[in-house]
This record gives sequence, structure tokens and C-alpha cells, in this order.
Amino acid sequence: MPANRELIHAYGVIDPSADVPDWPPGVADAPVEVTAFGQVVAMTSALPADEFEPAAWERHADDASWLGSVAAGHHRVLQAAIAAGDVVPFRLPSLYGDHEALRRALSDHAGSIAEAIERVRGRVEWAVKLYRSDESGEPDTDSESARTGSDYLIGRSRQMQARDEADALVEDRVRSLYDRLRETSVAAVRNPPQDRLLSGRSEPMVLNAALLVERTGLADCQARIDEIAQQARSFGILTEASGPWPAYNFASLASADTVAGPA
Repeated sequence: MPANRELIHAYGVIDPSADVPDWPPGVADAPVEVTAFGQVVAMTSALPADEFEPAAWERHADDASWLGSVAAGHHRVLQAAIAAGDVVPFRLPSLYGDHEALRRALSDHAGSIAEAIERVRGRVEWAVKLYRSDESGEPDTDSESARTGSDYLIGRSRQMQARDEADALVEDRVRSLYDRLRETSVAAVRNPPQDRLLSGRSEPMVLNAALLVERTGLADCQARIDEIAQQARSFGILTEASGPWPAYNFASLASADTVAGPA
């Protein structure tokens, strides 16, 4: 790969009518530029090819610090975009050999992009996560009920049955709370719960939901979430809500699997 060659990183596209903000630094603190491609405006940064070519991503596949830094820069730009108007975010990595390669990719997916922009017009994403706070510990094998092997097995069986019943009750309550959350939104998705390492919390996550919400209805949505959180707390379930975010779960487009070559 030639020395000093650059790749074009695309964060996503915004509607041409959006008020372009003063962009924060992007990936690798690179400046952000906007370029019109037909009916959309793409947010991009030029990045050094030797640091972000496919081989670099392979080298850093297990480097949480490097991946986290790239993701933070990508997200930072998209957050600025969502504050200015409607945005269709691209997922990482989204790299192209030059602006012409990006133009071709946008042209090839023009229909999908137009549909995505319409889907999120006047809307943002809100995240709601529920955590179970009443997780019981392991059975006490030194208790009176564990004097003999038979007593232990009987006690263990009863504990497991009680735990299964408790899990089923929690799932029923989570499903009910999720149905109520869906009523606050235009659309909703239930993603797989994150493990403790990703969530950063000791409590197990029992719901990882994303809501697509009208910007004009954000206050009502937040009020409803607060009501649901109070009810959830009475069930031993904690609520964590955040947003607004770009509509990753409702309008994001898959990025190129490989870097597109220059024209």
C-alpha cells in the first residue's frame, strides 16, 4: 500500500436540510467533513491507510482499548449529528478507498438509504435496560437441611424449583414491562441482554430494549419510562434509560466488508 495513502471513513448520512453543527473530532481525532452525494450528505474523515486498513483491524481484533477509541470517535460524531437533525448511522468499520468509492456505494444503496431516512425522520432512539436485583446465592450446603446426602438433594431440588419459578415470574414481569415500553414508541426491538462485562453492572441484565421515539414526544416517553421504572422497582427490577441516540437499531446500514479500492 503506497505511503501516506488515506482512507475515507464514513460515519453516516444526514438529510441535506439539517443544520450542520460544529463537528467534534472524529476517529483518531481526525477532522470531520461533509460532502453532498445526490440526495444525502455524508459525514467523513480521512484516516491514514496504514493505521486503518483491513490488516490493522485484524491486528487490533482483541485490543479493547483501540476498538473502544475508534468506536468513541465514531459515536461522538453521530451524537453531534443527531443533535442537528435526522441521521442514518453506519456501523463500524465503514472505510472506502476514496470519495468516488463512497459515492458508488451510496448510489448502489440509494433506495435503502432513502427508506432509512424516512423511517427516522423526526425520530430518535432511546435505550432502556432492566436489571434483576434480587438474584439469590448458591444453596448453603452446611445448613441443617444438608446433614445427609438425601437431605441435601431434596433441599437442592426444592431450591432449584423455587429458582425456576422465580425466573419464570421475572420473565413474565419483564415481558409485561416491555409491552408497556413499546406503547411509548413508534417501534421497539428487544436485543439480547449484555453480560456484566459489557453492562458494567453487577446485576444481571434481563432486558435490553431500544425504542424509536418521536422527537416531539420525548418528554411524554421519559415520563412513561419513569412510571414503569417505579413499578419495576417494586418487582426487584432496576431500570436504566438513556438517549437520545442515533437510530442504530432501526436505520443503520451495514458498512462495506472490505475497503473499496480507489477509482
